[in-house]
Amino acid sequence: MASFITRVELHGADSADYQALNTAMEASGFSRAIPNNDGSAVFLPTGQYFGNGELEAKDVSAMAQGAALKTKKGFAIFVSDLTTAAWFGLDSVPTPNQ
Repeated sequence: MASFITRVELHGADSADYQALNTAMEASGFSRAIPNNDGSAVFLPTGQYFGNGELEAKDVSAMAQGAALKTKKGFAIFVSDLTTAAWFGLDSVPTPNQ
């Protein structure tokens, strides 16, 4: 199963537009969070999403385009097949015990 990082940049957007994008992307199977090796997760920066499946990058791009169109904003999309990643300073996703 492939994992992907998808970046969606909305042109002339405000935080409400990105919230609408988050909702549409999550409905399409994307997540704003990426899992750590220990089972915890961190939030990705604004406009970036994690996903996985038996898809090619072009298929993931098409799914993201469908979500971005719902915002009624111009947009640009970049999809990368994720094999390894490192990060620093990203906010942790709260667990139910926090």
